[in-house]
Amino acid sequence: MAHKDYRDPLYGFIGVNEFEQRIIDSFPFQRLRRIKQLGTTFLVYPTANHTRFEHSLGTMEISTRLFDALTSKQNCLEILNWDKVKVEYYRKLLRYAALLHDIGHAPFSHTAETLFPEGNDHELYTYNIITSTEIGTCIICEDLGKDARYKIAEIATGDAKGRDEAFLSELLTGDFGSDRLDYLIRDSYHLGVSYGKFDTQRILNTLEVRYNGDKEGPELVVEDGGVHSIEGFLLARYFMFLEVYYHKTRRILDIHLTEFIKTELENNCFPSSIDKFLNLDDYDIFRLLKQKRKKESAKRLCERQHFRLAFETTDHPSPHEIERFD
Repeated sequence: MAHKDYRDPLYGFIGVNEFEQRIIDSFPFQRLRRIKQLGTTFLVYPTANHTRFEHSLGTMEISTRLFDALTSKQNCLEILNWDKVKVEYYRKLLRYAALLHDIGHAPFSHTAETLFPEGNDHELYTYNIITSTEIGTCIICEDLGKDARYKIAEIATGDAKGRDEAFLSELLTGDFGSDRLDYLIRDSYHLGVSYGKFDTQRILNTLEVRYNGDKEGPELVVEDGGVHSIEGFLLARYFMFLEVYYHKTRRILDIHLTEFIKTELENNCFPSSIDKFLNLDDYDIFRLLKQKRKKESAKRLCERQHFRLAFETTDHPSPHEIERFD
């Protein structure tokens, strides 16, 4: 029985246990309520106001469904060489990693990704937040022991070292992992577009595990009967990138916002201190935009005086188009 249930438009209810709820209640995780999932997209698609908070909960839920579907198959357990104790342990690791995989995102998510200090990105911040804050040092440590936080951080950031942990990371961050499954159906739902829709349940039902001799470990594969569902997923992702994530107006708004944020940050980049970084969210940027709305980069956002399209290539550009674009 779940310690608490969260109502979700995609999955009905998402249940969490007591330790997961303590993580959700923590300051670093609550901050995700104030980080838009799609950055400036709400200025193009008015209903794109969902956050990293619900995406993180959703990714944990679909990760669990994927894990349970695989471990319910005897041949998968034999390939993984897991008994009931290992299944329960790795299920916990995956749920924690899925819940925390976006904990290091900057304000407006990917919009200002270039403003991390040199050599850093949101994955590194995610790793550091999991391992150095109360999330890892207190809550995860109490539940699974002091070393589990490092395994969870590696799974969450796609940098797992161990054979089993690398497999869990593939379930979460792989080509058709749970992170992509959730954000595609969640984004299309909130934007009111049909591009991101595909047969999620068929994918979960037809994914299998096989042993890869080259990797000396398990890998995720799909049955013949699920190939069309995977193709549908890939097409959905393609069209979402084409029509939403790389929308021309959204791209220029990202650039204007990045220019504005850069001028407001010390040393023109996000702080390297985790405590200082966690005190920044979308609300802070909105406040600054309002205070400095006469500034050129702020005006372009607040009054939609953004740069207009000068030239673009076709979806599949010819060499001539690419040369002209450059």
